[in-house]
Amino acid sequence: MSEPEKSEKSEKSEDKQEIEQEERDKILNEENRREQDGPEGQGEVQKMRKALEECEQDRDSKRRPPIGGIKMPGFLKSRSRDKCKDEDQDVEEGKDLLQDSSVPAVTTAHGKERDDKGAAGSRKPLLASIMINNPFGKKNKDGEQGGAAGLASMETLDDSSVLEKAGDQGDDGMESVKLDSDDKLDVEKGDPGDGAQKPFWPVRFDVRNKFHLIICAAVVFFVLLVVVVAVAASGQQRTWPAPLDTSPFATAYTTCGPVQGWAEGGAYVFRNIPYAAPPVGERRFLPAQPLDDIRYCWNGTLATHAPPKPCLQALANGSLHGSEDCLTLDVFTPRVGFENPVPVVVLVAADTLARGSPVDTPAPGLVRARDVVLVRLNFRLGVLGFLAAEALAQSVHPPTAGDYGLSDVLVALQWLHSNIQAFNGNNNSVTLLGHGAGATLVTALYVQPRARRLFSRAWVSGGSGVLPREGEGSGEAYERYVRSLPCGQDRPLACLRRLDARTLLERVPPEWSRPFERLDEPRHSWLVVDGVYLRDGFQDAWAAVEGLPVVVGAAALADVPSVEGPPEAWDADDGRLVRERLAGGPLAQWAEEVVRRYGATWRGYVSLMSDLRTVCPLAELARRQPRAAFYLANHTRPGDARADLDAILGVQAPGDEHFAAALQELFYGFARGSAGALETLYGEGGPQHRRGRDSVVVVGERAVRHSDLRHCPYWAARDAVRKFARRD
Repeated sequence: MSEPEKSEKSEKSEDKQEIEQEERDKILNEENRREQDGPEGQGEVQKMRKALEECEQDRDSKRRPPIGGIKMPGFLKSRSRDKCKDEDQDVEEGKDLLQDSSVPAVTTAHGKERDDKGAAGSRKPLLASIMINNPFGKKNKDGEQGGAAGLASMETLDDSSVLEKAGDQGDDGMESVKLDSDDKLDVEKGDPGDGAQKPFWPVRFDVRNKFHLIICAAVVFFVLLVVVVAVAASGQQRTWPAPLDTSPFATAYTTCGPVQGWAEGGAYVFRNIPYAAPPVGERRFLPAQPLDDIRYCWNGTLATHAPPKPCLQALANGSLHGSEDCLTLDVFTPRVGFENPVPVVVLVAADTLARGSPVDTPAPGLVRARDVVLVRLNFRLGVLGFLAAEALAQSVHPPTAGDYGLSDVLVALQWLHSNIQAFNGNNNSVTLLGHGAGATLVTALYVQPRARRLFSRAWVSGGSGVLPREGEGSGEAYERYVRSLPCGQDRPLACLRRLDARTLLERVPPEWSRPFERLDEPRHSWLVVDGVYLRDGFQDAWAAVEGLPVVVGAAALADVPSVEGPPEAWDADDGRLVRERLAGGPLAQWAEEVVRRYGATWRGYVSLMSDLRTVCPLAELARRQPRAAFYLANHTRPGDARADLDAILGVQAPGDEHFAAALQELFYGFARGSAGALETLYGEGGPQHRRGRDSVVVVGERAVRHSDLRHCPYWAARDAVRKFARRD
């Protein structure tokens, strides 16, 4: 540094010291005067001292940007808005507080005057007089940042560390000065050294403001999180189909070991999965045994690729088909895994309880299109599934016999409840789809307390609307059958388990499975009230079930009697054959009314037989259950009892595409609990607010609700419903 610059700085330091000494003298004089004024003045001085001490304590922690000002002899200097500013201004702030109140006015940094009287007693005038320079003001020609308009006599701070004279004194004796800014540097930038331009308004963050900002942000985040969780919890879960997997095989893990299926038609198919112990040998004529013993399980991975083996049955032509070891099931699933489980549909179907199971294989692509898991069951039929002989009842405790096929379905549902999740099925959304004789079994399970917890809803199509009562059934016929077997000297129980299964089926009386011909012909009832799986009082138990939606229905033209001649012959001669059949049967007394209602045609006669055997008994069954809806599949082919089932499974006949689409929309909407499907079936309000128990949904090319069935009330009033209803 040159000698002239050092000399100039020394002169500036001496000027500063003279100013500080002058101000200290004023402070001492003010103290003396206040002490002489008495207690009131003394209290004011103590307040000033306290304020001065607080400034001294905070001057190291507080750093305020410097403010330019005007020095005028005999007047107060401008003050900062803060209580204390920095190391040098703290002292001068204290001096301002002790300034004589008699001084008439102060010129602020903006050149305005104010009355300073009472500044010691009230700080509001002092604070109100402080103006902050605009930090974003334009710079003057010397590169200094200017404040508001009208600051002609004000100069901003430069890089100097001491007060210096800005020029010659004016005519009024005022001298423009610059305050010391040595300690006013931005603490984040450090001292830039001599000659460097210092920032006028350093960036500063208040710790308390930062803390409040963090608290506010945390509160907002928490509120948003609560809202998101609430919306996610209240909304209905939606499942999304997984993309098609190109792998040809898939493995699912069951409680008895892994099983391997393969890709077919856009879905994975697992066939012949065991769900119960084989009902052979000592386990013949016993209720189904769950796979709870390791002896019934397998080692390694079970390949489930082979076509299913139906349970042993006698076909209509007298031949035998199937296997006694048949308690298996098939699973059709769009994907394998536990993510996004989908509803499960369990198919229980057979033409009768003696034959006709399993039904046609469903279209595998349908399960992907409808995003459901479909399961098809095998269960025992005929004498192997329903023989209720006294010798069998005495072999177990409590004594019971028969309904073994019904126990098969129950154990299969238990297996599915434990394992269907491995096939991407939701075990809390299981719909039983019963058809034909399988629908009769589903109807029986609907009132079974052990079964109701295993499914969520039921769809009953074309089953029997009448179940046996205590004492009804074929008990005596079963005893005659046992005596007809070639047992020799063997006891009946040992003989029944020793004989070949085919021999047992060949000895079945033909009338037990004779095709339907006449309304008044003898009928064999396979189900019995065994006291375990089917109890007495079914009608009352059916009406008392709560909270379990059920849909009951049938094909409108399902029951075709076996008659001579082609159907066209029944339409000739003004329906002569129809009139003759009515006159010679149990409906003779109502023959004229029947012709008026149904017509003397083949189609009318089929409609009559279907109403008496299936439609009206099921409509009466639905009317007794508060949560039941009734539908009628109005297809065009008489005698096609599977028309509605084939449509649901996606294997409908050509020309039935619109009918199939309407019925699928109704059924799979019901399986998902869709509001639209439930409103169509039950009316406004769904199953909980069902109105019009006699109403029916007729499904043709679309589903339409009707107020009632035209003919069923007529037959119910004549006690013909239970009398002519099918029992098999």
